[in-house]
Amino acid sequence: MMKRRDFLTRTAATIVGTALVPAALRASEIEAIRSAGKVVAAINTASPSWSFIENGEHVGFNKEILIRIVEKLGVPAEEIDLPFQGMLAGLQAGQFDMIAGDITITEERSKLYAITRPIAT
Repeated sequence: MMKRRDFLTRTAATIVGTALVPAALRASEIEAIRSAGKVVAAINTASPSWSFIENGEHVGFNKEILIRIVEKLGVPAEEIDLPFQGMLAGLQAGQFDMIAGDITITEERSKLYAITRPIAT
């Protein structure tokens, strides 16, 4: 029987997740994140089963995707829990490096942000 974490890892690897970064993110900015020693990620923990608090821990699909991203970057994540309404503006203003959360993909957002492939419709 496949463990839940293995399933999520395989799902993330084949379907991809829900992370957003500014569309203009370049290799130099990724290096700046690595030099800072962390990636600052906005996340909304009020979105079961995507992202929520359980027994005092942040869990859910978005958290699993964030774990995989920081593993690839080689730095830990500093999570900032925000309501969705403040996330896109905060990302544009440079208050954090990325959003680890679900979002409806629109043509306008696709021009402004690098968005992973859809995982649900």
